[in-house]
Formats: sequence, C-alpha cells, structure tokens
Amino acid sequence: MDGYVKVKYWDRDKQELKTKKVPFSVFYDYDPIEKSVKISDSIDKPNIVEIDNEFPDGLRDMSWCFAECIMLLSPPKIPDSVENMEGCFCCCEALVKLPKLPASVKNMGACFAHCTTLKEAPELPSSVIIMHACFRGCLSLVKAPQIPNSVTNMDECFSGCDSLTEASAVLN
Repeated sequence: MDGYVKVKYWDRDKQELKTKKVPFSVFYDYDPIEKSVKISDSIDKPNIVEIDNEFPDGLRDMSWCFAECIMLLSPPKIPDSVENMEGCFCCCEALVKLPKLPASVKNMGACFAHCTTLKEAPELPSSVIIMHACFRGCLSLVKAPQIPNSVTNMDECFSGCDSLTEASAVLN
C-alpha cells in the first residue's frame, strides 16, 4: 500500500509531543487478500496520540487494529466497507473522540473495551450483530447507546461501566 500515515506521539520520556510521517507499509500490517489492517508490532503503540491517514478501498477487517494505543485521543476515519471491528479500540484508555461507525459493521465484540475515559458511545448501525464485551470496563461511560434489533450477542457488553446511568431499550 502506498501513502503515508501522519502520527502524533509522545517521545519516550513523555516530555514532548512530536509529529512524523511514516510510510503506510511500515506503520500498518495490511493484507490485501483478507482486506485487513492493524498497526504493525514494530510501532511503539502506547505513545501514539493521533493518527491521520486514508485506508485502502474495500477494507473489511480492522479487528484489534488500534488495540493498546493507550494514549490515542483521535483515530482516523473508519472506511464504510469495514465489517469486523472486534477489539479495534480495546484498551485505548485516553480515547475521547470516536469516528463514525460504518453502516456495514457486524462484529463489535470488545471494540471499545477498557476505553476508560470514553463518556459517550457512538450511534450503532443497524447491521451490528455481535457486541460481546463491546463497552466492558468503560468506567466513564454515562449513557448506553440504543441497541439495534440485529444484535444477537451482548454478553458482558456493559460489565464494569460504573458510571452508566442511562440505557435505552432495544430497537424494534
């Protein structure tokens, strides 16, 4: 994949916020056959604050893509073609701004699990089927999103959401 990823990150001592451009093929592990992407194991994920890039057309799988980017505040736009976001933002403890979820997403299992500063859940598309542990451990989440009728698995979805005070009924 051609192109660059613009990344804001903390230096090793967390003294200075830096910005750099990294080739897409270095920053992400991209599988053009499976149409999947995740941050490369060679990247220092815990210090990333912001990511700005375009993803390839037809991307379907972003499972565990940004997992453990504990300082991530703002992720890039998620392509409309993505169906699997399992664990996509898991343990992104500083995440406060969420991208719009694609209308095609089906699997959101553990997608936002342990995003401890997340206060507001995104609007869920009607295509979602799996939400197992989706918001588990989101300590700051105050209001649960409206759950689409398509959802078949919500096991532990809001487990550990200690600040949750408002929940909507399932849509009919």
